Amino acid sequence: MHRGIAGLTAGIAVVVFQVFAQTADQGIGEFESGKIAAAESTLRAASDAEPGDARATYYLVLTLAAQRKLDDAAAAVNRLEKSAPDSEYRRLAAARVSLENKEFDAAESSLNEAEKINADSGDLFFLRGMLNAARKNYQAAVDGLEKAIEKQPRNAYAHYYAAIAYNGVKRPDKMVEHFQHFLRLAPDAPEASKVQSTLRAIR
Repeated sequence: MHRGIAGLTAGIAVVVFQVFAQTADQGIGEFESGKIAAAESTLRAASDAEPGDARATYYLVLTLAAQRKLDDAAAAVNRLEKSAPDSEYRRLAAARVSLENKEFDAAESSLNEAEKINADSGDLFFLRGMLNAARKNYQAAVDGLEKAIEKQPRNAYAHYYAAIAYNGVKRPDKMVEHFQHFLRLAPDAPEASKVQSTLRAIR
């Protein structure tokens, strides 16, 4: 009898985890395709359901930072400090908020800490590329973002920032290529109209 109850409880736990994982993956996919508002809603639900899942909360921070909801993003980072203090995603999330606040040294420090945990992370390459682009270290940004794209080919924003970095190294051909990739992956992203205008202006 007890074994039956224990088995039923374990089965329910597995189903709940699978549903949560699907929700988190859905939200990450929405972010990568530029559906920022939808991603925020989905990832809030995932993060609230499983506060210990640092990856879901990290992607929630990305959506919040993209919308300049920096108080909410900082609050999510604080939750990670309690629920997943040793996670690379806590450092990455902190770096993203620092980057949005133009606190570049703090962002670099957080990324260096994340690198010690996982030096081969696509998220690490992505954020380091963003940081280098913000610092106008465009060749370093190109190198990092190309690595991020290798690992996350459907991350529209890796293409978006790669286009900016290529513009910085005077490669308009590569800028156009990556902006076109961005539009294919994220036609409804908030930045899409601006990118379309840029492409029309250089044709």
